[in-house]
Amino acid sequence: MSKSGNAKVIVGCIQCGKEREITRQQIRRTKYTGLCAHCSRDSRKGETHPSWRGGQRLGGQNGDYMTIHKPEHPFANKGGYVLQHRLVAEDILGRYLYPEEIPHHLNGDTKDNCWSNIIVLSNQSSHAKLHKHLEHSASIYQQKIGALIEEIDGMIPTEFRDSIRWADFKATHTRKEE
Repeated sequence: MSKSGNAKVIVGCIQCGKEREITRQQIRRTKYTGLCAHCSRDSRKGETHPSWRGGQRLGGQNGDYMTIHKPEHPFANKGGYVLQHRLVAEDILGRYLYPEEIPHHLNGDTKDNCWSNIIVLSNQSSHAKLHKHLEHSASIYQQKIGALIEEIDGMIPTEFRDSIRWADFKATHTRKEE
C-alpha cells in the first residue's frame, strides 16, 4: 500500500494544457509551478531567466567583448548573442556585416563600442596588416620618445632630474631593451 502523499494524479500544464502524471507530494512542494518540463524551461529563457542582466554580457574571445542579446540577428550565436562592435559597425554601414568583414577598435579598448572608435576592415588579412603597422609605429614612437627623454634629461636641473616624479615619468615612457 502506498502512502497518500505518493498517490499519482493527472494534472494539466497551466500554459500548454499537456497532461502528465505526478504525485500529490510534488504538488505540495514550494517549487511546483504547474508547468510541464518543456514550458518550465521556456519560461526561464531570456528576460524571464533569474540571471537575466538586460541582454548585455561579456563574451567573445576571452570574454573581452560586449555582446547583446539579439536572437533574431542572422549572425547571432547559439545563445542568441551578437558582438556589440559588429552591431555598431552594421549601424554605421546601414547593413549587416559580411562574415569576412572585421570591425576594429581604434583605441584598442574592446569594451569601447562608440561609433567613432570602430572602423570596418574588409577581411582578416587587412586587419592583421593594420595591427602590424600599429605595432611598428608604436615601436618607432617608443624609440623616438626614448631618445627625446634622454636629450631632455641632460637639460633638466639636477634637483628635478633626481626627483621621484621625473624618475616615474622616465620609467613610464621609456622601454628597456630586452
